Amino acid sequence: MLDLVLDRIEWEGQALEEFIQLDHQRKREFLKELMLLNMKELGEVFETLKGVKNTFKLKPKGGRIYFTYGKEKTWRILGILDEEDQKHKERYIRELAKWKE
Repeated sequence: MLDLVLDRIEWEGQALEEFIQLDHQRKREFLKELMLLNMKELGEVFETLKGVKNTFKLKPKGGRIYFTYGKEKTWRILGILDEEDQKHKERYIRELAKWKE
């Protein structure tokens, strides 16, 4: 179903699971950001994730969306973080960096 609306976005399995686990209100907030991302081109400027090459972040209300360039589509969602806690964000980013290596 998401492929119909977000036709330029592909998902890592874990990121899709994280999205599915969001409550209804959070899904709406994150989906707004994803729909905007879906309309963006490769030349657009995004906030980068420090220490992880070619990884960017979006900041929906109450969390983060981490993404990179896609393999088959324009964008690839790497992870969804449903928290604003700084320590949790840092730990998530460290795990993401290890995974991307």
